[in-house]
Amino acid sequence: MELKVVRNYINDDWVQSESPEELDITDPATGEVIGRVPLSTPSEVDSAVQAAKDAFWEWRTTPPMTRARYFFRLKEVLEANFEHLVQVTSIDAGKTLDESRAELRRAIEMVEVVSGIPSLMMGSSLEDVANGIDCVSIRQPLGVFGAITPYNFPTMVPFWFWPFAVACGNTFVIKPSEQDPLTQHEIFQLVADEVGFPPGVVNLVNGGKEAAVLIKLTRKVHNCLRRFSLIPVANPSRPEQVIGNKQATLSEQAGCQRNRLRIILLVDVIENQIERAREPFRDIEGVSHSKIKLALQAGPLEVAKGQPFIAGGHVGHRDVPSAAGGQ
Repeated sequence: MELKVVRNYINDDWVQSESPEELDITDPATGEVIGRVPLSTPSEVDSAVQAAKDAFWEWRTTPPMTRARYFFRLKEVLEANFEHLVQVTSIDAGKTLDESRAELRRAIEMVEVVSGIPSLMMGSSLEDVANGIDCVSIRQPLGVFGAITPYNFPTMVPFWFWPFAVACGNTFVIKPSEQDPLTQHEIFQLVADEVGFPPGVVNLVNGGKEAAVLIKLTRKVHNCLRRFSLIPVANPSRPEQVIGNKQATLSEQAGCQRNRLRIILLVDVIENQIERAREPFRDIEGVSHSKIKLALQAGPLEVAKGQPFIAGGHVGHRDVPSAAGGQ
């Protein structure tokens, strides 16, 4: 494999990082240097998130059937380049060819699932749930998502997240592990050349811990990622994690897995939504604002509590101690 300098993919454009800091990418089987990965600068992280923010509304209003067709095409492209991607993953992450094939197959299965998003996103309705009252629920995209993914499954784990978020009408920024970034770089090359998502819908930024922290902090620094963020625990060796501006202990988490990713809904965003929901009722007597809050916190918004989705531990580092003691 020729030596490759990994680039960032921002707003449908391959951008060489201006960072003076780079790391070697090595073949775990031989120790041979096979590429270089830049540690992207704060401005480059901001650019990626801003591109996703700018692209959100147009993508959000794109019909679900139209969004699904991009994933029909993505499946075709991944299948057509299957063995090539298997080779890249094997060299990049030190996996056997069969392990790499199994991992890519799982990724493609995720794409197959989200191709049915027009059905998966359907809401529900019930007429006359009470006298003169009908009940309707609508599932809507929320904004910019981000992911910091680990080294051990460089093909599969990103596909647990970005296809689902994007198919639902959100936009996305991903930071793959700096230890094996070639796999996602190669996949995004295919996405850019042959799938053709609109500019800013999917973005890739390379880097280490600093880039991961910047993605977490972009909401404050650049007024982006106002809705959702996928972020790692600030210190994986401690049995706690940050959720927005609050913390939750591991005993409050559910669904912890050995390979740990953080999916975190910012708590202050939920509080903002509660305030927005209260506004029309402020001057009406007899309306309980606390009941409005409880109603909003029910159902999907319980994600703010960290309950169904958050798992603890490894984020892009081979030697990070487990926060859950391996459970």
